[in-house]
Amino acid sequence: MDPVDHAILAVGLYAIALQNKRKRKARIWTRRWLARRQESLFRNLVQELSLEDEEGYRKFMRLNKLQFHEILELVRQAITKQDTNMRKAVTAEECLAITLW
Repeated sequence: MDPVDHAILAVGLYAIALQNKRKRKARIWTRRWLARRQESLFRNLVQELSLEDEEGYRKFMRLNKLQFHEILELVRQAITKQDTNMRKAVTAEECLAITLW
């Protein structure tokens, strides 16, 4: 094969690679119905328990509110995540509550 044939073959393979790359379906990071929710159901439950049912909160979290917030302040920096363009991060409070639950 001469150099011209190699160049034509290389251009053809490059075109095929670009075409295959374009056909790839985009991945979905978050489902639309999840993105529409303003707050998590778990967070709403914990807030309602905290405000209305102290005993239920203690049974659910296995700690009272004061103990929960003391532990949260100890671990907050280690478990805090940053929001990205793709999605909001889970808050430190939610991470700790889910872990304790």
